[in-house]
Order: sequence, then C-alpha cells, then structure tokens
Amino acid sequence: MKNNERRCGYVSIVGRPNVGKSTLLNALIGEKISIVSSKAHTTRDNILGILNIFSDQIIFIDTPGLQLKRKSIINQLMAKSINQAIIDSDLIVLMIEASRINKQDYIFRDTIGKYSKKAILVINKIDTIKNKDDLLPLLSKLHSDFNFLSYIPISARNNINLKNLVEEIRINLPIAPILFSNDLITDKDRKFRIEEIIREKVMINIHEEVPYGLKVQIEHMSEERKGVIFIHAVILVDKESHKPILIGKNGKTLKHIGTLARKDINRLFGIRSHIELWVKAKDSWSSSRDKLSDLDFNIEN
Repeated sequence: MKNNERRCGYVSIVGRPNVGKSTLLNALIGEKISIVSSKAHTTRDNILGILNIFSDQIIFIDTPGLQLKRKSIINQLMAKSINQAIIDSDLIVLMIEASRINKQDYIFRDTIGKYSKKAILVINKIDTIKNKDDLLPLLSKLHSDFNFLSYIPISARNNINLKNLVEEIRINLPIAPILFSNDLITDKDRKFRIEEIIREKVMINIHEEVPYGLKVQIEHMSEERKGVIFIHAVILVDKESHKPILIGKNGKTLKHIGTLARKDINRLFGIRSHIELWVKAKDSWSSSRDKLSDLDFNIEN
C-alpha cells in the first residue's frame, strides 16, 4: 500500500442481546454513543460511530440485539435493520460471550456466511473466565466452528485487548478515501442522543415489562436563560397501566429518571440542562405499523 492510500469502511457489530456491543462501541470511540443496559432491545436503531486512526477511518454500526421469541412488528423491523447492516458492511464483527455460547451465535454465523462477508469473531467478557487455562480450548473450538478471519478475546468493559482488535479491523478494511470529517464521531444528532439517554435511564430503573414498549420523544428543546438548555420530553408507553409504574409514588420514579438523565447529558455535552418529563400511553404502538410510522420508525413493505 502506498503511503498516501487510506483505508475506510463500514464495520457492523452484531450479536445477540447483552453481549456488549454498545459497550464496545463506546469504548472504541471514547465517548457514549450508544446507550447501555442489561435489558434486550436497549439498542433499537443502527448507531453509527466513527473512529479515525492514523489516516484511516473505521465506521462502526452498532446493531440491535434480536430476541428470537419476540414476534412484534418492532422486532421484525430490527431484524431487517440487522440484515441490511450486514449486507452494507465491508467487515462484520460478531460478538459472543466467553462464558456462554448459544444457538443465536450460530444463527449469526450462518447469516454472515450467507452473504459471504469477511468477519472477525470477538469473544467478549474474558474477565469472567476464572480459570484462564480454559481460554485456549475455547478458542480452539471457536476456530473450528467459525470460519472467520481472526478470533480476538476482549473485555469491552475493562478495555482489555481493544487496541489489537482495532488494528485487526483496520488492516481488513478496503483502500478507500475517508467518508466523514475527522472531527465527527457519530451521525446521530444531539436530540436523538438525549432521547436515548432518557430511555436508557428508564430501562435501568424500571424492572418490569415496560422497557420493551417505550419510546422517548423530545417535543421541545431550547437554550434560554443563562445558557441552560430546557428539554421537554415525553415517555411513550404501550399501555395505560404502565404509566403509574414510570411515574412512581408522588412522581418519585420519574423525577429520579430525570435527575440521572440530566447528569449524563450535562457531562456528555458539557452543558447545563433542565429536563421536564411526561408519560403518555399509546396503546400497542410497538405492534402497529401505522403508529410506528407516526413515531418516525422506518416502515417498509
């Protein structure tokens, strides 16, 4: 490769729920791009994160973690978005857990193979393996089961072996000019990222079925007195019965969610914010194509 030639390409991070895809993206970019919780469906949209290294550019796509047993329309849309990300990418990073490999990992393997995509297998959470002697037999089995370019054990949460992963990704990208400005780290605007931070705080603090049927929408955001940004947002739920769960006694739960979100928003964007939250019910919105379309989800026949 000539010195003036650059590498640039799209890299989809795929895998089942809770394997650490969003944690990995945030660690690689060095900033919170994608929200994180222990619940499936935390990531719903394909989130773009951009990493510039040397003169090259890696464009990561953080995809949703798909729950096979859920048949809702929103789950179908996420499945389509995962497949499209795989098709559109130059390289696939398939993430699995070091301590637990299951059927869905192999489904992803077969999907990647169907599209004849180059792929790297990332074995996350290696810090959870107590006996490190177990790692070599595991890697040997994975080498046999997954016909990929390479097999890289990491801990996304503890920043273990991420430099080696980045280099392995970089050298397998096509030679191409960079597509985004060097100072850009994501294609998502501030409004989207604030909505996602609020949704994250709901998912972390509500331990019932509510998180799977909620969406956050900012209805108004303005910078007013003394540089404080005022954010008025609605938390949309699937059922009327979910509203009191989110609001809590005397509004305590909703207030706590707002406080946590405000701290994250202030720290991430270097601003001062004031957040007002409301909870509204829109029955079965996540199972209605018309309602999903009204909420700006990409509905295709």
